[in-house]
Amino acid sequence: MFENVISEKRITSPSKLFEHISGGYYFSKDEDGQFLYCNNNLIQLFNLNGLHELKNKTDFSVLRDDIASKCRKEDLEVMDTELGYENKENLIIDLSGQEYHFTTTKIPLRNINGKVIGVEGWMFLSNDSVPKMKPFNPFESSLEFLEKNYDKKITIEILANRAHMSKSTFSRKFNETYDMSPLVYIKKYRLRKACELLKQGIDISSVTNKCGFCDQSHFTKAFRSCIGVTPKEYQRLNI
Repeated sequence: MFENVISEKRITSPSKLFEHISGGYYFSKDEDGQFLYCNNNLIQLFNLNGLHELKNKTDFSVLRDDIASKCRKEDLEVMDTELGYENKENLIIDLSGQEYHFTTTKIPLRNINGKVIGVEGWMFLSNDSVPKMKPFNPFESSLEFLEKNYDKKITIEILANRAHMSKSTFSRKFNETYDMSPLVYIKKYRLRKACELLKQGIDISSVTNKCGFCDQSHFTKAFRSCIGVTPKEYQRLNI
């Protein structure tokens, strides 16, 4: 594996060899986790029509939230330590729930001055990566309820009852599974939906109500804390 050197954040297509190695999945991302490039194998894996559908988007666009969060955490560690790794077993779960087992190599992506400005990686499907039946998820009913009612008030008790667990057991097991508390998951899900609505040009007041936030001030504070910009700035940058 070699370290790709690019100027600023611009990257041209890597060698065409990336497109002809059977079973190989190549990607590169900037420091914000946005895809700069990926080969056709990765595009086809996520059932996309081309690089344009993934470029400048993050793992959250194609992976389940908890898996995308782990990928982001891993990317940050690679960039912070400026150390990569080779042939690590990784589990990838897309938005449909399909599981894939990869052997992954990931290294820092540097500019022409040697500064780390992202990550790049190379993945191969493991022998046990044949598509499998979606495993039983004890939180499935709770998450389905969230997807249909995120615009309303949702309590931990409601979600726990749907999973047939006590509130404390639900919170503990949920945290163990998704590496975040149920309340944080709810907030992130609402913010994700808010991003989708803002990109459609819907006014901020309506987005606040549609995504279950008590008022616009609370929504703006939560959005800026998680996304890094205000809803108005995000909408301006994405329309």
